[in-house]
This record gives sequence, structure tokens and C-alpha cells, in this order.
Amino acid sequence: MKGKHFYKSVIMVPVLFMALGMALIPSAAFSIDRHFAGPEKSDSVHLLTHPDYAQSTMIVLFNVKNGKVKKSFHSKADLFDNPKITVDGYVAGIMAFTDAEQDITVDGIRLRQVSRNKDSAIGFNHSEKLKTKQIFILGMADHQDSTDTAINRYFEDHSVKGYSFFPIIPGDAVSPDNRFTINIPKNGKKHAVSVYQNGYKNFPRKEALSDEMEIQIRYLGDGFESLERQIPDYQERIDAIIEGVAEVEKAFRTRLVRKVNMVDYDGIHNALTSVGYKDIWFFIETFKKEPVSELKTIARHEALHLLVDKYDFTKSGQIREIFAELKGYDQLSLERFFLVTQGKSKKRSGSREKRHYFFDFVNEKNFLPGSKGGHSQDNLDEFCTSFLHSLMFPELMGTNLHAPLKIGANRPPLLLSTDEQAKTLTFYQRMIASFTAVIGRDTVIGSDESQHLIKFMETAFSSVEDLIENFVTVANLDSSRNSL
Repeated sequence: MKGKHFYKSVIMVPVLFMALGMALIPSAAFSIDRHFAGPEKSDSVHLLTHPDYAQSTMIVLFNVKNGKVKKSFHSKADLFDNPKITVDGYVAGIMAFTDAEQDITVDGIRLRQVSRNKDSAIGFNHSEKLKTKQIFILGMADHQDSTDTAINRYFEDHSVKGYSFFPIIPGDAVSPDNRFTINIPKNGKKHAVSVYQNGYKNFPRKEALSDEMEIQIRYLGDGFESLERQIPDYQERIDAIIEGVAEVEKAFRTRLVRKVNMVDYDGIHNALTSVGYKDIWFFIETFKKEPVSELKTIARHEALHLLVDKYDFTKSGQIREIFAELKGYDQLSLERFFLVTQGKSKKRSGSREKRHYFFDFVNEKNFLPGSKGGHSQDNLDEFCTSFLHSLMFPELMGTNLHAPLKIGANRPPLLLSTDEQAKTLTFYQRMIASFTAVIGRDTVIGSDESQHLIKFMETAFSSVEDLIENFVTVANLDSSRNSL
């Protein structure tokens, strides 16, 4: 998975699974102490019976209601008797536990096999993971639908196989529709289980969109009818997001965003995009709490992530080399090798990175007045995105060279020296040239769009050259004065 995080925040650790863990933890103290002590130490009759997973598959649904995660359990036998599940809320994840090889699908998409990591955690079909003891304390279900007690206990050392399906964006729905289908094998055939949920709702286009835009605004959650009452300026907020996307698409003359998804899920303050999707996901906390002007900035930033994806800028060897240089990686270091060859930083224990002032310069919180986001130092994708964002406002570059840079909560602002200002402009020249080279090699994107993007880069390059020329003029004047 590739999600882009506009805000650098500890909140953006895998929050969905933290919430799932918290939903499971209240029963953990009791269940771990009694049911994982081992058969010889337990008075639980359930521990004396190994569940026959080859015959009994269990489906676990992670449901979201009013922003909170709950879980429901459904045995294969139950679902054969009644192939219908009605969810109060929407489904944000599915797991299937079985010892048998199973071909289970959700709306035709195959569930992926769960893997076990070295730390005994369960790995899913993206980067998050859950500890074995957390995910397998199944006896304390929020709603225990199954009558098969055998599937409600698990030995820690038992080699359980399983499958999972979680959305690419944590907290999103596994299906946008009010009904989706889980297909389970039965006697060599597929047994269809219908799941009914509260899927996405569309904002009325006349309220959410201008005539020239084709973006669809959607809402996922339980508070759709009360949004206007809860957020008096919600229409202004929607307009700000649409305007931010429109500014990017107009500047680069390309269509990038098709859907903006409002996800009413607790605990995530962010906006995200993902490779292969023309969507932006705004979590409701961000939509409610950020200033209207910041919502526009966030929307531009996320739309620019899609432009970076579209042209594969992060795959440029030149851009990777510049990023590695700014990171302070030595020419023969493993960090530089992995970054240049794979596009990812692999920081070794004890290794040190250099926080170059160029990262701070292009971060939105410094480049755009009144903004507070940006973390271009994190990875190539964020670096390219914030850099492109700064190119949309070349008139600010000269002023920003002389403005103090915010570089951290516990560090004083940094005022660039004349030499650092000149080097900043040199990095701009190198980056623009690298972007132009990528666009020039492109054979997939429409020629008119690519030509416009090249002209955009040429104009930006000229703006930087003008600033460098001013630096030379001032330096010559100073030299003349000193010689008098």
C-alpha cells in the first residue's frame, strides 16, 4: 500500500488496528491468563478440544458504527444455513480462519492468505499487523452469532491458517455499495453470502460541484443527514476541497481526481491517496477541524500526489540522487544504494541523517503563508509532491528565501544565509531539470498534456534563473562598494 500522509503525526501509525486491538483488549486480561496458560494449567473445557479448522471456517467482520470498530463472528455452518448478514454500519475488514486451503472472495476479489511474522504477529494484505493473542481472543465477541463453540478458542502454538481482506485505506469500507457478496467453497462450488451494510452516500452534485467539475463527493458513515447541522460551514469546506483540486488540474492541464471520499471513522486526522486510484480520502476529523484555507492546501497536496504517481517521478534516478544528497547519505553508503536503486530509505541502526534546509524550504508550512503541513524529508513521494506544490507559486520563492524557516517544535527558526539561499535556487534548477527529463521521456501520457507540463517547467526554471541573476547583480554591487 501507498498512502500519502499530509500531516506528520503519531496518529498515523496503523490506527485502524490500534482501534481493533482496543476493541479486543478488554477481554484480553481474562482470556490470556486463563486460556493461554496451557491445558495442564487451565480449568477451561474449551482448551481440551482442538477446533477442526479444516471442517469449520469462521468469518470475522470488523464493522464500523458511529466511527467505532466492532467485530462479529459467523461460522461456515451458520452461513450455509442463513447466507445473509446484516451489518449495523459498514464493514472495514474481513478475516476468514481455517486450516484448509480456501478460495474465498469478496465481490470477486480473492482474500489473501494471512502470514505470521517473526514476532508471532499476524500480517495482513498491507503493512499493518496484529499480535496473535489480540486477534485470536475470539470468545468475547461483540455479537456472537455462531453456536459452534469449537471455533471460539485457539491455542497459541496452533498453526492456524487464515485469509484477510482489508481496504487499501485504513478505515475505509471493503465495498462502497450497500450490498456485497462473500463467496465460500461448498461441495466444490461457491456458496454466496450476501452482506448488507450502509455504504457510501453521494453528496448532491448541485451542492458539491460546479458545472465544469466532474468530481463526486461521497460520505461513508452514520452522520450524513446531520452533517450540515454539525458543521455550519460544511458547504464552504467542500468548496475549498474542490477548488484546491481544480487549481492543480488547471495549472497542469490534466484530470487527476474523480472522487473525494469523506470517511467518518474515529482516530485518524489525515487525508490520503493511493497508487492506482483517482480518489482522495478525507477523514471526518480533518474535514471538521482544519481551517477552510488549510483544506484547500491539503486538497492541492493530495491531488499533486496523484500527478507524481501519474508520471512516476519518484522512479527518476536523478531525483533519487538529489534526495539522497539532501539526506546526507555518503556515496558508498547502503542508505544511498537502497534509495537510488529501490527508491526507499533503509536506515541502519546508529546511522545519522542530515536534515537539509531545502526540505524545510519546500514544506508547505514554510512555503505557503498560513499553512502548517508538509514533510518532504520523509520519502521521495512527499518530496516530489511538496516540491511541485511550491512550483505552483513561483512569486513566493524570492520572499521565502529571506523568511525564517520553521524546522521543528523544539528548534528555533532558521534564517538562510546568502550562500544557503543561492544553493536553494541551485537545487531548484536541478530538480526542475530532472522533472523535465522525466516528462520528455514519457510515451504514455497524452502529448498535449506532456507538452504543457514541459512548458510549465520551463517557466518555473526561468523564474529561478531570474532570482539567481538578481543574486549575481547584488553580489557584484557589494563587490564594487567594497573596492571603493
